[in-house]
This record gives sequence, C-alpha cells and structure tokens, in this order.
Amino acid sequence: MRKILALFLTVLLLTACVVSAQAATYDLNTAQESVVRLVVEFQVVDPDFPGINGASGVATGSGFFVGDINDPNVQYIVTAGHVVGHDINSGDVDSERIGISTSTGTVYPRISVKSIMVLWSDVNDSSIANLEKYSGEADIAVVKINAPTKIRKSAVLLDKKDFKSTDTLYSMGFPSVAEANLDAKVSDQLLSDTKNVIVKSGTFSAWNPNATTHAGDQINTNANMDHGVSGGPLVDENGYVVGVCVAGSTESQNYAVATDELKKLLSAITELKVTYGPLKQGLSTAMIIIIAVAVVAIAVLLGLILAGNSKKNARSLELKGSMGGKVVPLKKGTPVVVGRDPKRCQIVYPKDAAGVSSVHCTITYDGNQVTVADNGSSYGTFVGGQKVEPGKPMVMHRGQEVTFGSDSNSAALH
Repeated sequence: MRKILALFLTVLLLTACVVSAQAATYDLNTAQESVVRLVVEFQVVDPDFPGINGASGVATGSGFFVGDINDPNVQYIVTAGHVVGHDINSGDVDSERIGISTSTGTVYPRISVKSIMVLWSDVNDSSIANLEKYSGEADIAVVKINAPTKIRKSAVLLDKKDFKSTDTLYSMGFPSVAEANLDAKVSDQLLSDTKNVIVKSGTFSAWNPNATTHAGDQINTNANMDHGVSGGPLVDENGYVVGVCVAGSTESQNYAVATDELKKLLSAITELKVTYGPLKQGLSTAMIIIIAVAVVAIAVLLGLILAGNSKKNARSLELKGSMGGKVVPLKKGTPVVVGRDPKRCQIVYPKDAAGVSSVHCTITYDGNQVTVADNGSSYGTFVGGQKVEPGKPMVMHRGQEVTFGSDSNSAALH
C-alpha cells in the first residue's frame, strides 16, 4: 500500500511540476523569436522600362513563423504580399511587380522572382523558401521553407474579437533599404539574429476597412514600421500577433492587416495547425502559489513515506556476550566480517573470546535479505540453532540470533 501511495504522489508531484512549467507566460520575447528577415532576388522582365529591363536586384522584408506552439519544428512564414514580389500599389494584382526607386520616382515594373531567402543570422546563413499562398487584395502571403527547423519558434495569433484596443502595440521586424534595389550587394551585411529584431511600441488608432488594400480590415497604429519591417508581426502586450505590418508613413499612420484576414489564408493550408490565443495554460499568481504549496506538501509527504520505507528496510546486529550492548548497522552491499583479526574483520572480538576464530564468518545484506557464510571457523557458526555449512550461506531472518562458536558470543538481527 505504501508503494502504491508513493507512486501516486510521485505522479501527482510530476504533474504539478509540469503544470507549473506550462504556466510560463507567452510574451514579447517569445514572439520576437518567431521573426525572420526575407531577401527576395528578382529580375525585371518589363519592356515598358527599357532602362532597367533585364536587370537583377533584391528586395528585403520581414516575416514570422506560424504553427503549433507545442511543436518545436516550424516551416511556414507569414509576410506581406509585396515583400515577395506582389505589389498591390501597381494596380495590377495578377502580375508580379515590385516598387523600385529611380531618379524620377518609384516605378512598378513586372518582375520574375528568382528566389526567396530566409536569413537566420546573415546572408551566409539562410534557407530557400517557396511561395505557398498569396492574397493580393489583403497584401499578405505565406511562404514555406523546404524542411522544418527549430531555429525559430511559432508565434501565437489573436483573433480580432479578442483584441483589446487599449493594449500597447509593438511592431517587429528588420528595417533595411527603402525600396527594392538593383544592387545585389545591398543584402551582404544584413544581420538577422532575433537579437537584431527592432521592436517599436505604439498605440491603437482605429480600424480601417480596406485602408491601403482592396480587401481586409487593417489596424491603424503609430507603432513605427520603417522600410523592411513589412511582413513582420504587430503584437499586443502579451506578444500575441494581432496583425501583419504592411504599410508605414512619415505621419506615423502605419497599417497592419488584421489576423482575421490572415486566418482565411492560413486555413487553406490543410497540413498547417496554427495556435491562437489567448493561451489557456497561463496561470494567475494565486494559482501558481497554490501549486507551489501543493508541490512542497506532496514532496514532504513523499519524503516521509520513503523515509519510513527506508527505516523499515534497515537491518542491524545487536551484539551479546563479551561485545554486549553494541549495535552494528548493516549496509546494503557491504559485507561484515566477524572474528578476532582486527586487520580483516569489521566486528572484532577480544583475543580470548571463547569459540571465535580469527576470521569466523561473513554477514551480508543485499537490500532484501541477510545471509551468513561460515569462513571455516573452528567451532562453527549457527543461525537459529542450525549450523551454517562452509560454502553454503544461510538466510537469517529478523529476530533470529547468530552464534559464533559458543552461546556466549552471539548477535540478534533487527
């Protein structure tokens, strides 16, 4: 019964520890670990722009991983549609276009996307991604790296219905060049560790239906969205993603596509499971204190039970005769030799002890039972009055006495 109770309490203790561990709050730092920098290599394929037709270039932006927060592997990245070559400002959403700065202003030529790179630490540490889903109207896209990775974590999304307009908002991303650039070397020194993610705070201004796109509600905020932050997450105070950064201006009128629009796009990817907040495993301070007290109480009770079992399993010898009154504890796996030779024995009788040989017998406790082996003594070893034959150890039970040669020298097992 004690063993069953000990096992039950152990399981309960471990469960409480796991629950306590899961109570760790998802926060801004966790959200920041989902953010990546994207670099898109492209080639202009538009004869309407002969000055740059055929030229290659790069565009940079941000993105963030989504998926099951309980799965350490991530593979799908959310970003802005225009980051991966689809610019809704071109007026032609069915064509891949990108904004390129020229001496006469920004132009939007047709392009061919050559590659989408996901940078982990810099341009020399990257993976290739492919366009998975795209919404030209909402200016959002999902790209997928070739194989799952643990380099980043999944962000947690928040539905519009759970959004609190009073929360401080934070934009996250990698600010970089103003527009797409025809000089491929622009991406050479782009640091992309999560510690390089720029986080800017702001407040909610308003909901803007179709603010800068043809469809989809957007959040208007003064959280800064410098060039390059496009595609990064807009998160609330808990780190939950409430929108995808898509547009910024010098007037601090910045826009993020609401997660409700993103949800429509993600639901089309059948193999992708996305975690939405608020997370239910978060515990209040009071609950954490209660769990901590319960853990301590269970640990103490379990310790008492185990201590009781340990005491129950303990064995010792109470010596009688010339060594009367001495108690020798038996340690598991440590043989105790009885005799008159102080160099070879642990229980040493006086030289004139009647019937005790120099090396009389060996008593061993294996944690389960005690055995007595005679070492070829002159007058024999007896357990419960029965002689122990040399080479044939005999089991000794609690309450029995072992006699060393004569009744005047013996020990009782407790």
